[in-house]
Amino acid sequence: NSPLSATGLPTEEELKLLEPFQEQLPSELFKQAVILPVSDGSGKNRENVRKALALFKRAGYRLENGRMIDTASGKPLTLSLLTEDPKQERLLLSYRKSLADLGITLNIKTLDKSLFRKRVRESDFEMVDWYFWQSTYPGNELYHMWSSKVVMEKQSGNIVGIKNPVIDHLLAEATNADSYEKLIPIVRAMDRVLMWGHYVIPKWHTQKTHLAYWHHLGHPPQDHLYWLDLSNWWYKPDKNP
Repeated sequence: NSPLSATGLPTEEELKLLEPFQEQLPSELFKQAVILPVSDGSGKNRENVRKALALFKRAGYRLENGRMIDTASGKPLTLSLLTEDPKQERLLLSYRKSLADLGITLNIKTLDKSLFRKRVRESDFEMVDWYFWQSTYPGNELYHMWSSKVVMEKQSGNIVGIKNPVIDHLLAEATNADSYEKLIPIVRAMDRVLMWGHYVIPKWHTQKTHLAYWHHLGHPPQDHLYWLDLSNWWYKPDKNP
């Protein structure tokens, strides 16, 4: 929901940034838009299940007696997912059910905040429930999340462990951009590379922020903002509480 998001096919400005790295990037990146899989909402998306099974077979797995088995070792595929928020469990349980349909066992572990952060910073996890907060005018904080230079640092935000020379080049370009207009195609190109890298599994998203307030309180207009300023409000004496 921002101008920095990669949509449609790469623009001419994006191509200038990405084409020198064509051999290091998926060919689909230049031919297809970034589109996440779409579900019909029934909980039984058979078409996507078929695609997933084909990908697992190509990766050396087979479905046997309802379990996804590593053909080489004969061991069933089991994953562990860490979270620090019990309220997120209802969403993660839905994901666990989807994986179970593929014969994959997902163990969800809810930890207290301090232990959770310790496990994440030490890369002691298989999967983790995480948020990548971004500003509307990103800058040096992008290094903290995606740069290969910080991947070995325990306090790094690059918990994915991304070591991608294309991303590193785009990070340098973004840092040197001296205007928002110049930044837009760079971050769009970076978003495109990250999405086609399939580093994360998006959990959920909403285009709206739900807010309840009394009609006797005034506030600045919130249109076209990506956050709510709850510090600025005033009392309207002509309105009764």
